[in-house]
Amino acid sequence: MSTRKTRSSTSAGSKLKFERSTTNPYMEQVRLKREKNKQRLKDLGLISLTERRRQLRNKRRAQQQEDGFATPSTPASSTPTPPTRKSARQMRKPVQYTAIDAIEDADRLLALTIARRKRISTSMTDKKAVKRRKVLEFDSCPPIGDAMMQQLTRISSDEWVEDMQRYFAEHQGNSVNNVQRVMLVVRRLAAGVGVQHPATREGFKKNEKIHLGCNFRAMLDDASEWVYSNGGDRGNGWLIEHPVKKCLIYQMARVEHGTAFFFGK
Repeated sequence: MSTRKTRSSTSAGSKLKFERSTTNPYMEQVRLKREKNKQRLKDLGLISLTERRRQLRNKRRAQQQEDGFATPSTPASSTPTPPTRKSARQMRKPVQYTAIDAIEDADRLLALTIARRKRISTSMTDKKAVKRRKVLEFDSCPPIGDAMMQQLTRISSDEWVEDMQRYFAEHQGNSVNNVQRVMLVVRRLAAGVGVQHPATREGFKKNEKIHLGCNFRAMLDDASEWVYSNGGDRGNGWLIEHPVKKCLIYQMARVEHGTAFFFGK
C-alpha cells in the first residue's frame, strides 16, 4: 500500500515538473501582463466601461440580425433583399432595375462629374492666370503679318515638326519626357488625327491638319474651352494646352529667327 502511494506521488510530482518545464516563458509573460492590465483597469474603474461597451456591441449586433442586416459574425446572403417601397400603392411590389437604368445612372454621374469640374475650373481663375503667364507675354508682341503667315503656311509639316522637336530639346534644353509628350500631340495635330478627350471621347481638331501658319494664340483659347467643357484635364494641361502653347512659342521664335533652327543644316 505504501509502495503504491509512493509511486503515485512520484508520478504526480514528475508530471507537475514536466508541465512547469514545458511552459512557454513568453506566453507566461503575456498572461501576467494581461492580468496586471486588467487589475489596473479595475482599480481605475474602467473595467465597467469595457463591459458596458461589450454589452452595447452585442445588443447592436442582435438588433442587426433581427433587421436582416449582415454582421461580421453573420455573412450576407447570396440573394440581396430588394429595398422596401414606401408607397402604399406599390409597397409589396419588387423594385424593377434594368440595364437601361444603369446606363442612365452612368450618364447622370458623368454629367455631374463634368459640372463639378466646371465649377472647380471657374473658381480657379487665379491659378489659370498664373499658368498662362508665359503665354500672356506674347500678347504684348505685335501680331505676325499676313505675308509672314503665308510664308509659314507653305512650310511642310515634316520640316517644322522636326525642327520644333530639336528646338525644345537642344536649344531650350527641355527634358526628354517633356519633349516626347509635347511632340506626340503635335504630330497628331499635324497629321489631322486630332486629340480625343478621355472622359467624353470628343475630338479636338479631328480631320483638320494644323500648320505653322495657324493662329496658335486663338487655338490655345479654343483648346482651353474644349478641355473644360468636357470635364477638365487630369493631366494638368498635357492633354492639349501645353502642346499648343509650345507651338505658339516655337512660331514666335521661328519668326524672330527668320529660318529654321536645325532643319537642313
